Amino acid sequence: MDKQRLLSGVMILGLLGWVVPASAQYAESGVMMSADPVQPAPPADAPNAPPITAPEAAPAPAPITVTLPSGHYVLDPKHTSVIFKISHLGFSNFTGRFDRVEGTLDFVADAPQQSKLDITIYPNSIDTNVPELDEDLRGGNWFDTVHYQMANLRSTMIQPIDNKSVRVTGAFNLRGTTRPVVMDVTLVGQGKNPVTGDYSAGFTGTILLKRGEYGIANLEPMVGDDVTIQVDTEFDLKTDQ
Repeated sequence: MDKQRLLSGVMILGLLGWVVPASAQYAESGVMMSADPVQPAPPADAPNAPPITAPEAAPAPAPITVTLPSGHYVLDPKHTSVIFKISHLGFSNFTGRFDRVEGTLDFVADAPQQSKLDITIYPNSIDTNVPELDEDLRGGNWFDTVHYQMANLRSTMIQPIDNKSVRVTGAFNLRGTTRPVVMDVTLVGQGKNPVTGDYSAGFTGTILLKRGEYGIANLEPMVGDDVTIQVDTEFDLKTDQ
């Protein structure tokens, strides 16, 4: 029995003598021993390797179609309002309007960027509800309507934003000076007009400009330089395209 115990002890010591140095050798080299060795990944061209595919491209955005029939539209002056707003002494926003306005819209539904908008405002028709102020504003320090009878907005590009909104980039001429402007326009409603029988479409649009750029700098800064112009109007379809 003693011989068997002695023989077992020698075998255990011998086994430890092999395992411990081997473990230390792997530890020094940074390699961890594992009961389940990690198998190397198969090469990409191996028979059982999964195919490598490129990621799918994102779908192209759907084109924007403005929900308005193509054709030649004429502005309805009886249902048009052009309002301007300007700071007065920093106390309030003073508002007024122009009573005489004309305009046309040649709209291309399939290619709105090819559409053309033309609006003419007559400054002599200014109406602030203060008659003596209206006369002053028609004078040479302001609109000088004797020499400049018209202000005009003519589009150079119409960019759809969604199916009811567009951004109109154009040239605005006022008091003999032409400057680039942007008008954001929203379609309010459309359909057959039950009164006239025409196909009508109503819009609201806003323009921001600086009056000093058009040579109208009188009373700055007491009267603000920034002017907001809001156009609410209806157009009637006169000729289909």
